[in-house]
Amino acid sequence: MRRVLRFAPLVTMLGCGPSAHDLLSGNHFREAACATEEGRGEKREVSDAITRALDPRLHVDVMSDEAVLAAAPKAPPELSARVYFVRVHVATNEIPIDHLGLSLDTAGDTPARVMDLDSLAQLTGEHSPPSHTATETHYLHNAVSGAINIFTLGLIDPGQQGPTTTVVPPNEFEWREAAPSAYSLYSAFNGAGCSERRSGSEEAPHVGMSCDATFMVQRASAGTLALDLGMLYSATRLSHNEEMRAMRDDASWNCRLKARVHVPLGSVRELPKTTAATFGSRYRSVHELRDEPRTSEVLR
Repeated sequence: MRRVLRFAPLVTMLGCGPSAHDLLSGNHFREAACATEEGRGEKREVSDAITRALDPRLHVDVMSDEAVLAAAPKAPPELSARVYFVRVHVATNEIPIDHLGLSLDTAGDTPARVMDLDSLAQLTGEHSPPSHTATETHYLHNAVSGAINIFTLGLIDPGQQGPTTTVVPPNEFEWREAAPSAYSLYSAFNGAGCSERRSGSEEAPHVGMSCDATFMVQRASAGTLALDLGMLYSATRLSHNEEMRAMRDDASWNCRLKARVHVPLGSVRELPKTTAATFGSRYRSVHELRDEPRTSEVLR
């Protein structure tokens, strides 16, 4: 399923060199991304070429009522009639770029949100466990404060910086005790988020992404559902040095492009049937599914 494109180093100078179109013809995506910021190409052309090479592949399925019941047998019976649990998986090729970001969001006119424990507890009629506060006192540890401590026999600590209070969210055990049905559903259906895959050398990496998310969609809606895939491409100018590398996000050496691909999933009322027919057990390329087959939306 993975397709790795070959990368050949190509030296360019800031403000001159091949056009973005010429760079794209050789799959020099890192250089092409920077060429657009130097006036040697259109962001749209480069973004579309990178998106085509990434070839994001999508799989969507709706958890069946039987799966929901098996995950949380003590949850209210009306739970399945209120929401769909929609699992979304995305995977891309690895291409010669320095960094790649991928985000998933729902679109359309149907209320939907990423599944979380608090929302699940509301659905199951359970109460979320409370957060806690933790107070920690910080001290200065150096030779001066240590000498004074010894001199005063430890009666005072001139190095004390005062307390710091932080909010500690409930842990896994507390969720399992307070909201067992919500916790069971979360454990069964929760997505793993997004992760970056890298291969090749550090100087010329090939980067891909994979994402796994679960959305809660209001089942009674008469509207439609869609997915928005957001992509961030980041390349490092070939002229960077070690000092510039340490600056990380400095725009003077980091070139970025953003794009979004809109993928309609159809009517919510027909969602289980539609996703089963569209995807089954296989991934589909978003290029086959998107409502704008030729270009993606470039975000500035």
